[in-house]
Amino acid sequence: MKRAIKIVVLFLILTGFAFSNSPSPEQILGFKPGDDFKLAKWEKIEAYFQALAKSSKNVKLVYLGKSTLGRPFFMAVISSENNLKNLKRIKEINRILHAGQPMEKDQLEDLINEGKPVVAITCTIHSTEVGAALMSTELAYRLVTEEKFREVLDNVVLLLFPSLNPDGVNIVHDWYYEVLGTPYEASYPVKLYHYYAGHDNNRDWLMGNLQETRLVLPVYYKEYFPLLIYDVHQMGKNGVRFFFPPYKDPINPNIDPLLLREVNLIGAEVAKNLTEAGKKGVVSGAIFDSWYMSANRACPLRHNVMSFLSEAASANYASPVFLTKRDMTRLRGLKGNFIQSSLLEPWEGGWWHLRDIIEYELITATTLLRKIADKKEYYLRNFYRLSKKQIHAGKTIPPYAYIIPEEQRDPAAVKQLIEVLLRQGVRVERAEENFSVDGAHYGKGDFIVHLSQPYRAFIKDLLEIKRFPKIEENRNKYVYPYDEAAWSLGLQMGVKVIEAREKFSVKTSIVENPEALQGKIYGEGNYILLPSSSPYSYKVINEVLKRGIGAYKYTKGEGIFYCVRKTPFTSKMVKKLGLVAKAEKINKNNLKPLRHMRTVIYQSYRPIMQEGWIRYVFDKLGVNYRVAHNDFIRSGALLKEADVLIIPDIFSSALLYGRDDVPERYKGGIGEDGALQIENFVYSGGMLIALGRSTLWAIERFHIKAMDAREKDKRKFSSPGSLLIVEVNKRSPLARGFQRNAIVFYDEQPVFDAKEGLSVLTFPFYDPIISGIAFNNDIVRGKSVLLEVKRGKGKIFLYGFKVVNRGQSVGTFNFLLNALYQ
Repeated sequence: MKRAIKIVVLFLILTGFAFSNSPSPEQILGFKPGDDFKLAKWEKIEAYFQALAKSSKNVKLVYLGKSTLGRPFFMAVISSENNLKNLKRIKEINRILHAGQPMEKDQLEDLINEGKPVVAITCTIHSTEVGAALMSTELAYRLVTEEKFREVLDNVVLLLFPSLNPDGVNIVHDWYYEVLGTPYEASYPVKLYHYYAGHDNNRDWLMGNLQETRLVLPVYYKEYFPLLIYDVHQMGKNGVRFFFPPYKDPINPNIDPLLLREVNLIGAEVAKNLTEAGKKGVVSGAIFDSWYMSANRACPLRHNVMSFLSEAASANYASPVFLTKRDMTRLRGLKGNFIQSSLLEPWEGGWWHLRDIIEYELITATTLLRKIADKKEYYLRNFYRLSKKQIHAGKTIPPYAYIIPEEQRDPAAVKQLIEVLLRQGVRVERAEENFSVDGAHYGKGDFIVHLSQPYRAFIKDLLEIKRFPKIEENRNKYVYPYDEAAWSLGLQMGVKVIEAREKFSVKTSIVENPEALQGKIYGEGNYILLPSSSPYSYKVINEVLKRGIGAYKYTKGEGIFYCVRKTPFTSKMVKKLGLVAKAEKINKNNLKPLRHMRTVIYQSYRPIMQEGWIRYVFDKLGVNYRVAHNDFIRSGALLKEADVLIIPDIFSSALLYGRDDVPERYKGGIGEDGALQIENFVYSGGMLIALGRSTLWAIERFHIKAMDAREKDKRKFSSPGSLLIVEVNKRSPLARGFQRNAIVFYDEQPVFDAKEGLSVLTFPFYDPIISGIAFNNDIVRGKSVLLEVKRGKGKIFLYGFKVVNRGQSVGTFNFLLNALYQ
């Protein structure tokens, strides 16, 4: 017997299962994951994975770069020792299968037998959802120390991301310990838990603006090609205990039905295992749909990846909560907290701990890993089949391609759109000759995105004009999108994207590197005239102002209204950004020097995602600004230190009175004193920019003769997350560089029925919907979504649309930037 034990131990050591040397999470973190009142900072979580990788041949840490605030961003690659030694070959096989190209049956079967499916588990992108980051340490420990997971490690390569937002892990940790043991223990942090995006960091997966998203995308779509991604989340505490797919209606028609069938089948297996383990309150087929694209659990579905979202009910961070049946009020999509097809075993209430969350998640994660390991050949074969189906669809079902002309209103935005596509693993080509399709003519240099490629569903869903389906739930009550109804990126960016409905042939070259897509300067002269159509012109202006080179307003330019001295630096910058500019000989007498406007962005202790996105856009373009809290506004410093005040989308009550669920130093808003200071600032010549709901405060405070047109009719106008056409008033300086019509991203903001001021953007007297959905749009015909009003020596601009929507709506950035450079 003793000899047999020795043989087993020796075998485990030789195969990488030397679990006696692997530290438990408790040994490094100082507590067991899920213990009440205990959270770990990112440095501790990193230290644990470093210790585990050092002690186990089944774990390899891969550092991908730095987070937004400079923290190390890594993933743990967990598999058998042999698989980790052969990662290069495993990745190559997955790349070949993903490519979906025809091959002999024997060749395909050889690859499938040799290959190993890759699974990615991503944790705690929303940093207030604290369970998953801690769960990841226990999952990793169990995988490398428990013999029952040996088959998993032999047959699967796991990419485990302990958090997709390391900065937020520390922000929430520090906040929790600041309020622990106080009446504010359950309160939300007073700042965004992602520096720019807050909760919207999980709305960045189609665009890839944020640093963390950009670090992960090439792992997914260019290197490892996972066939399953499990994105681990939490939701409010007053509802069901756990969501797992199937997703609810509406279903996005671009997603392959075979893929969703697999998601549904595996989802049923997870629910069964949770029920077997006595875990109640599991819901499927409700709450979360598969229509929208922006999230980490949604975008991969368009990349032939089985993508799973779990949402566990939250505790108060690491503090347990006690809930009665009456407390179960957040039951969106359900008929109540009773037995029904989507909720077979309701949770009746009781204590709910962080440990409960972790246990649900561990069961889910291990079920997924075992499922793929048990049938690894089947899932690899399906992975290949899905890519092959997408390629076939691209060859046989129109549209066959999207054409992006090189010459456009904003060539720099064209370059950025190409960058987005390349980041997502899309093949982009460039015409080497003139060609025609659908009766239209295109030129050499125009971009072509053929749909006969593995990521056809992503391309089509990203670029097409779409209508959200009108699904009637009850009489005159329709299903609303979970997040947004449309995102058509070409429309948001102001880039013309044309569907090719006929097949065509043209000689092309592959676009490998977007940096090679250079702008150009034509003409001769000592100054470069910058195109007024591009926000990237402001990037040039801001950079040269910082360097003291000189930027100017050109008083005789039509369509081109700013210029900079022509130097090697400015010429290189213009070309690198993809701008098309003109060099001209200009008399100094026609130039007016520009200066940085002293711009202040109000930052509430009730965090506003729009405020973060404005900072993102401003930082990207080099805009000079500072953020200010309530004390700054109340102090009267605006008059001395600011030219422009931006108030992001916030309710009037929150602006004035702030929060009372936080420690004393964060309580309150700008108050009456602050409101008076803003009045004084504007009447003395300052500029107030109010966005979204803050416009209603400005209308009331400054007695503007305008009202929210949505409230005039009982039917009410509604358009959740959609792209709408507006008419542009060219008399306004905000309209510089725009044509007579524009497309804005609108998401239930105020619409102005104004009796004074200048309407800069107005809904037309016809149906404004371009992509998405709108109800009762006749109510807002002829009404404004961007209004300019004068008060004293100053100006007020009211924005009723998302001018910088999640950093995506590049085509409307200048409606904001133009205000800062008058």
